[in-house]
Amino acid sequence: MNSFKNKQSGLIQWIIIIIVVILILSYFGFDIRALINDPQTQDNFSVVWGFVVDLWEDYLRIPVLWIWNNIVSFIWNDLFLDNLARLHDGETFTDIAPEIPEAPASR
Repeated sequence: MNSFKNKQSGLIQWIIIIIVVILILSYFGFDIRALINDPQTQDNFSVVWGFVVDLWEDYLRIPVLWIWNNIVSFIWNDLFLDNLARLHDGETFTDIAPEIPEAPASR
């Protein structure tokens, strides 16, 4: 429960920070709409977006999709969902957990 509370307060902090930044920019006379609609800003965003798309297409797409399709789906489908169904059918954690061999006695 504490981790949920921390994540929730982190989101609220970010929202408050964004609001404060917008208020500060407005106080100093920055027109956010004009800044966003500025051709130079649009050009800069298009360059960055093009870089992100090229990075995804040329380098990241194949390994990320392989990890997602092979590793994440295996963990989700074959481990998590199967064990969740077994728990739903009445088995206990001790029934489905793999046995861990005892450590050898130390001398």
